[in-house]
Amino acid sequence: MDIALNFINDSNDAGNAKIVIYTHNALGGIDEMPVAWKVIANCAPGSSVGFVYPHAVMVGANDEAGHQTPPQPAEPGQLFAMRQTGSGWQLTQAGQAGKPDRIEILHQQGDGPIGASIYKDGRLLATRQTIMPRNTAVFRFAPVLWIGAAARVEEGRVIHRAVQAGITTRLSLQGIASADIAMTGGGSGPHAQPVQFALRNATMA
Repeated sequence: MDIALNFINDSNDAGNAKIVIYTHNALGGIDEMPVAWKVIANCAPGSSVGFVYPHAVMVGANDEAGHQTPPQPAEPGQLFAMRQTGSGWQLTQAGQAGKPDRIEILHQQGDGPIGASIYKDGRLLATRQTIMPRNTAVFRFAPVLWIGAAARVEEGRVIHRAVQAGITTRLSLQGIASADIAMTGGGSGPHAQPVQFALRNATMA
């Protein structure tokens, strides 16, 4: 089910902060870095930005030169295989994943590594690169988003560890149909407070 979210700037920030929203691949390795799924910029105090965290997922892959396959619909429990054909690399559905809560991408043939990517709402949600031949990338996502204010983030790009260290707010979306995400705190001077984020006005599914 799609989840309707509304970011509200109730802070004392001047609207200069970038707000980054992302999630983690629960089955990613220690070297798998999260991606800035959505970045909200220039949202002045008192303003809001609505967006949807959709149920639908798309999957794509790339060869070692970076050539991308067209994203295609995917569901948890599906296995996809990346293979070479006479017309180039193709990503095709190849049966069932090892468990029903995960999406798997198998590097079926070839000599060099490939990459695999997951998309939501047309934006990159997660990626795993350097998948060697006959290895499988596995993705599973809990209904959780991470949110924080950061200066050096770009939508669709990996979030570096130094930036991640400053993002500590975890929002559980379990069972939620819609909610506000309120940002408070901020400002300057001796009375400035840390920026905080919280769910408000949640409607359950």
